[in-house]
Amino acid sequence: QTGTDWSPWIDLENELSEGPDGPAADVAGSAVSTGAQPEAHAEGPEPARVALGPVRIVESAHQVEIVRRSGASDQVTLTFLSDVDAPVDPALVADKPAVAGIQVTAGPTRPTIMPRTSWATEGWATENAGCGGGPDYSDNIQALVIHHTVNNNDYQPDEVDDLLRAIYYAHVHINQWCDIGYNFVVDRFGTIWEGRSGGVDRTVIGGHAKGFNSSTVGVAMLGQHQPGATPAPVRPSSATEAAVERLAAWKLSLYGVDPAGTTWLKNRSSDGPQRLASDRWHLVPTVLGHRDLGVTACPGDYGLELARSLVGPLVATRPADLPYQFDQWTAFDHGPGFVTVTSRGGVRPSGSAALPGIGAPNPGVGGPQPLPSPPPVAVAVAGSGATTSGYILHQDGVLSSFGGAPSIADRPAGAASAIDVAAAAAGGGGWVISTDGVVHGFGGQSDRSVAGSGTSVIRADLDNAGNGYLVEANGHLRAAGSAPERQLAETVQAVDVALRPSGDSGWVLASDGSLHAFGGAPAAAITSSAGLGAGQLTRAVVASAGGRGGWVISDDGQLWPFGHERLVLPNTTDVSRADTVDVAVVDSVLPPAFVARRDTRYLNKLGQLFLNRPPTGGELSYWDARLSYEGGRMLVTIELAVSDEWAGARIDALYQDVLGRPAEEAGRRYWLDQIRGGMGLQQLAVNFYGSAEYVVRSGSTEGYIQRLYQIILQRTADPGGLAYWVGQLETGRARPVDVALGFYQSPESRGQRVTALYQLILHRAPDPAGREFWVERLLGVDDVLLAAELAASDEFYLTGTG
Repeated sequence: QTGTDWSPWIDLENELSEGPDGPAADVAGSAVSTGAQPEAHAEGPEPARVALGPVRIVESAHQVEIVRRSGASDQVTLTFLSDVDAPVDPALVADKPAVAGIQVTAGPTRPTIMPRTSWATEGWATENAGCGGGPDYSDNIQALVIHHTVNNNDYQPDEVDDLLRAIYYAHVHINQWCDIGYNFVVDRFGTIWEGRSGGVDRTVIGGHAKGFNSSTVGVAMLGQHQPGATPAPVRPSSATEAAVERLAAWKLSLYGVDPAGTTWLKNRSSDGPQRLASDRWHLVPTVLGHRDLGVTACPGDYGLELARSLVGPLVATRPADLPYQFDQWTAFDHGPGFVTVTSRGGVRPSGSAALPGIGAPNPGVGGPQPLPSPPPVAVAVAGSGATTSGYILHQDGVLSSFGGAPSIADRPAGAASAIDVAAAAAGGGGWVISTDGVVHGFGGQSDRSVAGSGTSVIRADLDNAGNGYLVEANGHLRAAGSAPERQLAETVQAVDVALRPSGDSGWVLASDGSLHAFGGAPAAAITSSAGLGAGQLTRAVVASAGGRGGWVISDDGQLWPFGHERLVLPNTTDVSRADTVDVAVVDSVLPPAFVARRDTRYLNKLGQLFLNRPPTGGELSYWDARLSYEGGRMLVTIELAVSDEWAGARIDALYQDVLGRPAEEAGRRYWLDQIRGGMGLQQLAVNFYGSAEYVVRSGSTEGYIQRLYQIILQRTADPGGLAYWVGQLETGRARPVDVALGFYQSPESRGQRVTALYQLILHRAPDPAGREFWVERLLGVDDVLLAAELAASDEFYLTGTG
């Protein structure tokens, strides 16, 4: 109250969709995992709060009234922050977006950003849980998320630092996060403030969009921009809009992000309300509002309008000439790696590929030479070896090298129309394919023979020995080199062909995005739930090194997995242009840094658990891909639970413990096939304990029953039970397999098996609810499912995988 006048009521809320990605310590677990712990580097825990500020109270106010809508009044905590002003230019006003006399330059150059020292009196909260190691960093920035802070809009320039400290206090001292959640804050006067510490030009992981902080940058507008909410809303000022645009243009340009494009983000949070499914990848715009990701009104209707309107101006400020080299691309720390090429000759890395050097090396200059600007129209790209190098084929038949591949002076196809290029082993030249079906060698390679004749070849795929297939517009295949003759079962409108590593099979990509297998390749389809967008065109297809699938690239640079392959995070630097023409795999090897990822540490744990060894690089890549699909962790753990190693170890133990001898190879293989066919571990054990070999080894009916008590129930037989089971066998009312099943299905046996798997996988005894739940479920499901669900639980996933 100021004088006799009261201000309007201000509703305070706790923004649940803000915060770090890690789940809170009190995540409600299932019967499998009732004691889930936060990931090792997760900030928190986040206490349950009804409302958070800050609320600005003018100096002339002499009364404050608080109404709590529920709960006891003694639960209200007020914290008053003193005004400790930092050196901020007091002349800063809305029509002068400048700080300390420095005019902010429009475009993708770095704008003026007020450093942390201009407002923060505290730093990174090392004393909070999970914060001891300092800021975490992503591989790259893929998207920019707009927020609003929901505070009064009538603040003055010299009050901004107080508001920032108030937000910091709420995030760090109340929510127990490591730092302020936003990477940047922009006030209504157009000043940009550094938020979370760690470096304004680095990939600092914030705490602004729960589940989606990795690879995003959070920009919060200081104010309230939701109509109908309190405090009274306003539209972002023109100074705010201009500052956000400058910041976004600069930050996105560092990492080659197309502001008009889309990207894949994974929801890494499992607690709280969810707009987008947790533990899944989602295709989202590269510039978006917080509500696009979480259950929230943020950044308000007016703020969302600003986010949507940013795209046009950001596109206009992007470099128009290609190729365009950007400096901040960091290869993602998991394979595979790709390069894509646009019609204007721009080579772009994706996945784990490094940033390629553009042009052919020139010893006289000491570095790569840039292509002409604008460059000649490109039609295809080929990767050379396991590094980001290769060749671009241009419409005029000229080859341009990149990434250090040897330069080619002539036109390999001569006057013929060239349509595709393939590379031999690293540094060994390759082949150019022309529409007349001729394979022209270059760089020391000879021409390759091609079956049939004609002039309608549209694309080709060859291995590094020059063997493979050319495809015509109707899908007809022509074998090159020593590849055997293959054909599709139907006529299709073909776009491209992909050769599997076997060299005699693969897929033809049709114009509608469908894939058509030949030569024994498995049937496949694009596996992304998002699917191709309206008007998107498929341009090319490549197969993976494992041959279980591959990727289709669309004209906007998106890579779409098919078969059993992983999502790949793309990188596009062309502005509002759908002109990607080809893609090449340049690296299928997982870099050492891959083991640093949380998902990969989880997969390493699964390898040790189920395989008793670390997984290979190929296994890591395959299982990491499986984590991206519906079913996620359970897809992986079920596969591992029926693997030769895990199921085989159970078989070996039964041979040794029950029959007293090692398994013969034929017998072991037979039982493995039975398990893959659906037989559970329970039925497997019953077959062993009820076998004639085991009964004979026991010496007598009574000896057999006593051994079942000792091995299955781990105790001596009680007289009543012994007499009952002996009678069942001697009277013929039950067979040995029936008796073994009765022992195995007893509550006593089920409880012991539940406890043993909890100890093996979670390294603890089951909680009472979990034990009761699984003892009951084991009447209808098998121990394999219990092992898979425990290994797929949040508790196992998060422990030691931060």
